[in-house]
Amino acid sequence: MGRTAPSLRMGVEGELDRLRKIFSSIEDPELREAALESLESAVKLYNAFQRSPSSDPLEVILFSLIVELYRRLRKSCGR
Repeated sequence: MGRTAPSLRMGVEGELDRLRKIFSSIEDPELREAALESLESAVKLYNAFQRSPSSDPLEVILFSLIVELYRRLRKSCGR
């Protein structure tokens, strides 16, 4: 029997590719750069989801974006 649903990694990579295409079309260069940079955190945090896999690739991406925003806020506040 073959796999009927894509693996989490395939799902995450597919969503990241889709979001990169969308974010690449943002006209404001600073906003575009920030949006594209924020997606890189999903790649970094993906391995944490291997311990307890999610069935939704967007969960991995959204959680990663929240963590990245939190990290940047702490850094900008000097913590």
